Amino acid sequence: SWGLFEYSIHRWVLHRETSLDDARLPGNRTHLAHHAAPDALDRLNVQLSESLPVCAPYCLLAWAATGDWRATVFLYDGLMLGYFFYEYLDYQAHHGAARGPLVRYFRRYHLLHHHCDAEARFGVTSPLFDLLFGTYRVERKTQKAVVSSQ
Repeated sequence: SWGLFEYSIHRWVLHRETSLDDARLPGNRTHLAHHAAPDALDRLNVQLSESLPVCAPYCLLAWAATGDWRATVFLYDGLMLGYFFYEYLDYQAHHGAARGPLVRYFRRYHLLHHHCDAEARFGVTSPLFDLLFGTYRVERKTQKAVVSSQ
C-alpha cells in the first residue's frame, strides 16, 4: 500500500494550493518550504507532529479493511518500511553521493520533480503510479515559477 499512499499524499495533499484554511493540512506548508529550499536539512524529514495524524487513521483503515490486528500490523510495517525507503531516497537525492545505479535513477527521477516540473513525478520510491495516473512525463519548467504559483 506504500506506493499508492506515497503518490496520493504527495500529489493531492502536499502539492495542494493553500489558502488560509488549507494551511493546516499535515505536511503541506512543510513540503512547500522543502520545494522552496530543497537542500535545507530542517525540512527534509517529516516531523512527528505531521506524521501522527496520518499514521493513526491509516491503522484504523487497515484494521477496518482486514478485520485482523495481525494484518493491520503487517500493513503498517510495510508502510513504515516504505516510508524509511522514501526518507533514504529523498536524503540521497538532495545530499547523498548516489553511488549505485538504482539510487542514481531515483535521484534523477526525484530531482526532475524538484527542478523541472513540480506537477510531475510524485512517486519518490516508484514510478508506477506516475505511469498509471499520467504524471510521469516532465515538462521543462523552472522550479521558482512552479513554487511561486502555489
